[in-house]
Amino acid sequence: MIDTLQIKTTKTSHSRLAETDFNNLPFGKIYTDHMFVADFENGEWKNLQIMP
Repeated sequence: MIDTLQIKTTKTSHSRLAETDFNNLPFGKIYTDHMFVADFENGEWKNLQIMP
């Protein structure tokens, strides 16, 4: 059996993907539209989210 995690996802209202020049990606200058966030409490991961 495979257990899956429930991850709350909130999408950004304006994606910057179309504005990104993939031939010129300087380190630390281009950021993603979303990030994964989680809390670690009592030995387990909780409050899993993908958010702007």
